[in-house]
Amino acid sequence: MSNEHRGAPVSWDELLRIKEAAEPRLFRIPGVTCVAVGPKQRGDTPTGTLSIIVYVEEKKPSRELAPEALIPPFIEGVPTDVLRMGPVVALSGPAPSTQGDGKVLHAGVSVLTPEHDLNAGTIGCFVVKTSGDTHHYFLTNQHVVLPKNDEGPLDGEVRASGMGCSSCTAGAVGKVVAARVATPVPTDLFSMDPVPVVKSHDVHVDAALVRLDPGTRWRARAVTKENVVYEITGDDELEDVYKLYKGKDTDGDGVVDPGKEDNAVRALNIETFKVGNTTDYTEGFLESVHGNFIHPVPKPARNAGSTDYSQYKISFKHQLVVRHRVTSKPFADHGDSGSALLRSDNRKVLGILWGGDPEVPVGQFARGVASPIKTLKKLFGVEVATVTSHPGEQVAPPLGGGNSFAPESEAASAFAASAPMDTWELRAHVQAELVKTRGGQRYAQLILKHQPEVRALVETNKRVAAVWRRSGGPFIVHHLLDAARHPHEPLPSSLQGRPLDEALQDIFHILRTHGSAALVADLAEHQARFTSLLRLSYSQLLELLRTQDV
Repeated sequence: MSNEHRGAPVSWDELLRIKEAAEPRLFRIPGVTCVAVGPKQRGDTPTGTLSIIVYVEEKKPSRELAPEALIPPFIEGVPTDVLRMGPVVALSGPAPSTQGDGKVLHAGVSVLTPEHDLNAGTIGCFVVKTSGDTHHYFLTNQHVVLPKNDEGPLDGEVRASGMGCSSCTAGAVGKVVAARVATPVPTDLFSMDPVPVVKSHDVHVDAALVRLDPGTRWRARAVTKENVVYEITGDDELEDVYKLYKGKDTDGDGVVDPGKEDNAVRALNIETFKVGNTTDYTEGFLESVHGNFIHPVPKPARNAGSTDYSQYKISFKHQLVVRHRVTSKPFADHGDSGSALLRSDNRKVLGILWGGDPEVPVGQFARGVASPIKTLKKLFGVEVATVTSHPGEQVAPPLGGGNSFAPESEAASAFAASAPMDTWELRAHVQAELVKTRGGQRYAQLILKHQPEVRALVETNKRVAAVWRRSGGPFIVHHLLDAARHPHEPLPSSLQGRPLDEALQDIFHILRTHGSAALVADLAEHQARFTSLLRLSYSQLLELLRTQDV
């Protein structure tokens, strides 16, 4: 876009494309913590003009920055805004001495696991399955109920503060049935090459689904420590924001005005609040959407028994950033992880809080980060329980029947969720072992480079999805992970009655047909070698990668 068009509105898809394309360069600037989309601010007040927001650890005058560290005022004609936000941290923390009435659960109650009472969080909202499963569940964060990412099995017990035999003990209320956090990537291999914009429910979240124990009582509401009740009325996927970004209806007839279709003209100012275990009720506003973070993995405590992934980073995509209305006060603090982010005007759930920057310099604002409810609904196959759909006090039914995990779609299931959710540690372990070898680093780089594009093709291209399923793509992914559990057994020579080589040829062919030029080129160079490597057992593969530059 030429300079004379600076500040001119662009379509929503074009705005996201510009933002995604600029991220590799922006994230290479020291101190950049997040890149998002939101209204440009003037004097701490949103103007309504859409911009690419670049969050930095510390704002400095331009004269103090090297030329390569300067953030341009416009990117392809779209204005930028630079705001302060420190490195986002997960907000689990010590459990409180008491919370809740000991009888009925509600959003805002503290939850923890028996083994990790220093990693308490908060119940976000209650949900039910869309698949016919009659069980009752609630959403919180993965790092709350599985604080040791590489341990903590699924089906682990979850307790709620104030639900034990007295008001100051934590009683069992449910079990973890599904959890998801983005797989860490080695820092030295992290690829910031531009990738295609994928759907807004791409799985880069920190979330967990807890099934309530039979007989557990709950209500679809959030309750503050002063016993102020906020009934939950539904969930909000922010479609009104997207409509407002995409076009303008000035006469109120529900139709986008002629000539203003797909124009990102104004950004809606959405007031929000949350009820958390630690900071209780706090108010803010939705500052930005589609926030992408490169998040460091903390080093485990000494003698914690966890695998050290501190040299890795995690990518979180399409996150919501909320800002407190008052300076020098945190929107959320340690112990608030899992809180539901709600709209103030209708008490609908926008997302589930997982992080923030609670350490706020004087005169600055604190921010929280949440995964959109749209993402979590599709990931876990659930819908939010509301005061209308589940009025009054509810009782969790007996166990039996139903699927404990329904992935976002058949195509996405085939690619992203073909292995059980409790294989997070196994995936990270395999990745770590591969990148330690001479040959494995090359293949790790290729996977990191093309995984977003392949995922997008499987999710959005019907022909690719059909070939992926018909050729046993989910089974190949499953067997690759399972090979690490049985390192001396090679992959089966046939899958679903088809020779493995034939199935791989069909998958490679459809990816070459619909993939980018870069993907096609790498397939042409590495396809034959990759196919031969899959015939080896896991131990044979590691030995070959250690000794040869394959």
